[in-house]
Formats: sequence, C-alpha cells, structure tokens
Amino acid sequence: GLAERLNNMNYYASKLYMNDLNDMVEHSEYLQKLRGKNILITGATGLICSAIVDLLIMFNEQKNGNIELYIAGRNEMRIDERFGIYAQRGYFHYVKYDATKQNKFDFNVDYILHGASNAFPEMIQSHPIDTMLDNFIGMYNLLEYAAKCNAENILYISSSEVYGKKENNNPFKEDEY
Repeated sequence: GLAERLNNMNYYASKLYMNDLNDMVEHSEYLQKLRGKNILITGATGLICSAIVDLLIMFNEQKNGNIELYIAGRNEMRIDERFGIYAQRGYFHYVKYDATKQNKFDFNVDYILHGASNAFPEMIQSHPIDTMLDNFIGMYNLLEYAAKCNAENILYISSSEVYGKKENNNPFKEDEY
C-alpha cells in the first residue's frame, strides 16, 4: 500500500522534504526549548513521529541541538533503515520497545512522544478491543514511567484513526466530531 511505499522511500533524498525540515529548523522557536533535553519517541517509524524524529535530527545536525533521542521500537533494523546514517550518531539511541508490554527503561527523559500503536485499519476492524487495550495499556505504562523519571511532559500522537469511521472520503476538519 501507499504507507509501505512511503516508509520505504528515502526521505533524505527528497529536496522538498529536506527543504521543509531545514525551513523548520531555521524558523522554529520551539526547537530552542528542546536544546539539551532527552526525548523518548515511540512509534518513530510511523507517519507522524518519523517526521518529528527527522526534525530533531536536523536540529541536532545543523544547530548543535544536543538533544538525546531515545527511539523506541520493536525492530532495530526497521529503525536503521528509516533513519540511515543518523541512527549511528551518538545522540541516537535505539530502545527495544513493545507498546503491548511493560518496558523497563534505564534512562530518564524530559519529554515523551507516544506514537506507537497497532492502529492500522485491518487490526482495528478485526480486533478493535485488543487494539484499544494495547493503546490504553501502552499509554498507562508510559505515564507511570514519566512520573517515575519526573518528565516535563508527555504527548500522545495519533493519525486519523483516532477519529473513527467517516461516511465519505473527504478529509476531517478540526471542528468535526
């Protein structure tokens, strides 16, 4: 499908993508607030979080952001494939992670971005209760970890699956429920 093709493309070879990242690095005042922070990101190979990881990588590379990235996932090879040479940088740390299980982390973070989920349409349709339980339990475990390490903030990120079923193919608008 489209998502698989997008995941397999080399984002760093795209001039448009890189120009957008560079523009954000140059003009985002929010990135400055993350300088020197430790950030855990789950679902880092997904649509939303992979772009966030790329932005943080570029901030580190171009502006000496000094952000320690803890990239959590089930498959280190998939993370290496997605982030290429950047996965070998000293600030990039692979963390074995499964959102359906309790994970033990031996590091502290300032921020957590949680984007890991089994929320692909086939899974939601065939196992909706299991899918939601995995999401709830994964978030609960990360909230417990955030409290334990005194993290400044945690953010749950989801793509359009969070909105549920729509009767047409038009994009959702912010004021629609």
